[in-house]
Amino acid sequence: VFSTMIPQTKKYHIVTVHYGESLPTKTLVEQLLHSQRLPDRIIVVDHGPASLPDFWGDKRVAIIRPARNAGYAGGVNFGLGFLLGQRTSRSDIVILLNNDSEVSPDTVEKVIAWWQTNPAPAIAGIKLGQVNLVTGRTTIDSKLSASTADPPKWWAASRFHLTYLHGSFLSAPLNTFLTLQGLPNHFFMYWEDVLFSLRARQMGIPLKVISGLPVTHDDAPPSQSDSDHLYYLVRNGAMFLQSNSPRPWRWLWRLLNLLRLIYHNLQPASPSVRTIRQALRDAVLHRTGQRP
Repeated sequence: VFSTMIPQTKKYHIVTVHYGESLPTKTLVEQLLHSQRLPDRIIVVDHGPASLPDFWGDKRVAIIRPARNAGYAGGVNFGLGFLLGQRTSRSDIVILLNNDSEVSPDTVEKVIAWWQTNPAPAIAGIKLGQVNLVTGRTTIDSKLSASTADPPKWWAASRFHLTYLHGSFLSAPLNTFLTLQGLPNHFFMYWEDVLFSLRARQMGIPLKVISGLPVTHDDAPPSQSDSDHLYYLVRNGAMFLQSNSPRPWRWLWRLLNLLRLIYHNLQPASPSVRTIRQALRDAVLHRTGQRP
C-alpha cells in the first residue's frame, strides 16, 4: 500500500486541534513560528465554541473550522483531509501536536533531521506507553521512550502488555496516515492513540521514538471531578479492552466490564460513581462517539 522508501521530503506540516482557552494554542503556534526551521504549514483545527481569532496573521497558519466538534481524532482527520485537498504531496511529513504542548526553537529542525536519517515508513513519536492487559491501565515507559529503536520484541509481543505511541506527538508521512485511514474517531477523545498504534503494528508499520526531542506536554491525568474526562477515559478503555485487545483478553474483559458495572451499581451514588456507571454501561452496549 505504501512504498518501502520515502523520497526526499521537502515539506513539513503541523496539525493541532484547538478547544477551550485560546492561550495554549496561541502560545504553541507562536513558538512554532519562531522556530529555527519554520514548518511549511500550520493547520489549526478550531473546535472552540467561538471562532478562534487569527492572532498571527501569517500565511503559513491556516485556521479551519469543522461544522461540528467530532472529537480530537475527528479534528485531526479533518486537518489531514484539508492537507489532501490542498494537493499536499503524500510523501510530506505531517506532525500531529496537542495544542497544549510546548516546543523549542530547534524542535522542528530536529524532527526534519530525524526523518532525513530515517526515511523508511514509520510512525515517530516522543513517548512509548504500555497497556497492562491484566489491570487495563496505561503507563508511559521512560526507558523505552529514551530509545530511538523499536521496543524490545519481548515487550512488544508480551502476553500481558501492548505498546503504543503517546498521542500528544505523532509524525508520519501523509501517505501513512491515509493508509491507516487517519486516527480512529469513534472514541471522541482518549485511547485513540492506543488503537492507532495497534492498527499500525498490524499493518507492519513500526513505531519509533525520536529521543531527546524538545517537546513538553503535561501528562497529569484530569481530575476525577471532571465528569466528561472521567467518562471518556473509563468508557474508551473498557471498549478497547473488550473489542480490540488480543484474544483471549477481549473475551475476559467482556466479562470483567460486566462485573465492574455490577460493582459500581452497588456503590453509593456519588457524582463520580454515576459517571463510571454510565461509561461502563455505554461500553458494554458498544455506544461510541460523544457522550450523550
